[in-house]
Amino acid sequence: MYYRQSTTTDAKRQNVDMTPGLSPKRKEGLKKASEILDKVIINRIRRKGKDIVLLAVEFLLALVGIILAVTREKGGTPENITIIFCAAIASYVVCLSLMLTWRVFHLPPNVMTSEEVEEAYKQTNSNYMIDGIIEIPIAIKFGLKWPVFIVWGIFLVGFGFLLYILQTNTAIERDVYVNSLLAALLLYRVTSDTCEFLVHTLPEHRKHYATVEDRDAAFEIDENPAEF
Repeated sequence: MYYRQSTTTDAKRQNVDMTPGLSPKRKEGLKKASEILDKVIINRIRRKGKDIVLLAVEFLLALVGIILAVTREKGGTPENITIIFCAAIASYVVCLSLMLTWRVFHLPPNVMTSEEVEEAYKQTNSNYMIDGIIEIPIAIKFGLKWPVFIVWGIFLVGFGFLLYILQTNTAIERDVYVNSLLAALLLYRVTSDTCEFLVHTLPEHRKHYATVEDRDAAFEIDENPAEF
């Protein structure tokens, strides 16, 4: 089948059959397959963003647990310092979640990540606990430079303060210990998954795939195909 760039008017284009060799039933099946592909690809990217937001919610709940546990203790971390820190890091995570939500719902419908990016993260995602660390050079390689330094810098500050809470609570309760470790792990996952999501959605790594409607709008069949 031979295609050439269309130079016809829109009125003439409406009479052009893009798939003359297929029966109407198969044409309809091709169109439905294209629609399903649209939903699968975009939903996979959106699902990644949704998972990060859910991790952020769990992190906020862990911070609430830390505040409640610390305020019950005597001689531990000063309550004001803990509350100020938790409020600051919670504000950061909420803003990050809102940004991701906005980005998810503003992705074009017919887009997928380039094979190079997919393959790079496929090799690292099998190492669940350390994948975020070994993916830092990958994110920088694919153009996500300053955001990587910013989000990982904030993670180090947050992780350091969570360790500070553990060190300064002499009569530490189990609630503080568990919630601090949980918050550190969740902040790590939010940070690493955010970097991966941003790389996947960078405009320079998006690859648009042609749907049936796209081809109808851009091409027509040459009535006199070249002989090979």
